[in-house]
Amino acid sequence: MMPPLSASGASESGRRTITSTLRSYLRFLAGAGLCRPNLDHAIPPVVQWRLSPLPRYLAAADLERVVASCDQLTRGRLRDRAILLLLARLGLRAG
Repeated sequence: MMPPLSASGASESGRRTITSTLRSYLRFLAGAGLCRPNLDHAIPPVVQWRLSPLPRYLAAADLERVVASCDQLTRGRLRDRAILLLLARLGLRAG
């Protein structure tokens, strides 16, 4: 006998599959007149943040090393250094 299916113990892709299947089934039931229409909207989506594992910030020592890597006085390096300093000091994130 199989254990009951639980969304809390499933992986993220498993939870996404479960919710998608449940929504499809509710739409089928609504089309057949066996339940209220738009009941599938009651199932919340499983959100997946694309960049969630990225660090929130760099440590000061790491930031100094990145900026110091642009210390040569060529045009491209000066531009890169200016961009890095703007990103760091204004708290901006590259898009």
